[in-house]
Amino acid sequence: MTATKLSYTYAEASAATGIPVRTLQARITAGDLVASRLGTKPIILAADLPAFLASLPEKDCPMTLLSRFLRRNIGADDPQP
Repeated sequence: MTATKLSYTYAEASAATGIPVRTLQARITAGDLVASRLGTKPIILAADLPAFLASLPEKDCPMTLLSRFLRRNIGADDPQP
């Protein structure tokens, strides 16, 4: 049995979504994505990534990217509205 990942470092979130770290950091600065801190280490909660991906315009984030993320991390085939 594998544990479900609850949070990501910037590098892990980048690998999971295919979005470059600098772009994630820019979206955090803009307030589009929430980052928390564990001491001095920034983390992105896994629960925040699907909503962030779904909020992106289609040209930036095709549904295939969201579906791939959900399949990898949650096991769902289709995003829930």
